[in-house]
Amino acid sequence: MSKVIAIASQKGGVGKTTTAVNLSASFALAEKPTLLIDLDPQGCASVAYGITTDDSRRGVYELFTQRVPVSDISFKATIPMLDIVPCNIWSNTAEEQIIQSSKNRTVLARALEETGGAYDFVLLDCPPTLSHLTVAALAAADSVLIPVQGEFYSLKAFDAFMKLIRTIQIGINPSIDIEGFLFTMYNPRLRLSQRVRTELEEKFPNRVFKTVIPRNITLAEAPAYGVPAILYNANSKGAQAYLDLAHEIIKGERTRFAAAIR
Repeated sequence: MSKVIAIASQKGGVGKTTTAVNLSASFALAEKPTLLIDLDPQGCASVAYGITTDDSRRGVYELFTQRVPVSDISFKATIPMLDIVPCNIWSNTAEEQIIQSSKNRTVLARALEETGGAYDFVLLDCPPTLSHLTVAALAAADSVLIPVQGEFYSLKAFDAFMKLIRTIQIGINPSIDIEGFLFTMYNPRLRLSQRVRTELEEKFPNRVFKTVIPRNITLAEAPAYGVPAILYNANSKGAQAYLDLAHEIIKGERTRFAAAIR
């Protein structure tokens, strides 16, 4: 059965898409069949995998507006065991249509159910807003991974976002859980970064990932070449950090599975 993880944050610029791109690659390299769905109208996750406007004549638009199966709109990545459904919302009209379609919060969930567990992990790269697409993703997800920067404004942004998750739990998807808070662009030498991490660990015990993603030039440069960081510079600290994150999540899944069968 697939584990569906929405990667979401109300605050932009926190490394959400970078995480979606590099975590999906890391899962695949760990031999876990993985699906990445680019739900952000900016389409940055698609571009980061080298999928151009000409390539993505099918994608998220057809999934929501025409109910086309995932198998008919996904692309094979250069990394084995990784498929991508690109964002192809290229006009205001298309965006309006997909927003209207995403108000039906079951569309994405049903599309993922129809994959029949073909993937171990499904990652949903959400828009940096509390939009209908974000709600549709949270309605379909088993958990939400929340990228965090060690900044004061990151803490301020959590209130509205956590209220949204609680609303989803109460009215739409009672089983959704917090996969974890992931510190990105992290500098442990900054007192504020340490303070934000301490506050989150106190407020959400066992929900802050041990892995942190450092500021790293490879993570910034790789998208320009249409590849994840692991294919651009496998030895970089950024690429290695996302491999560590994938292993941390996989290990957590194994632990939960072992506890469930006791």
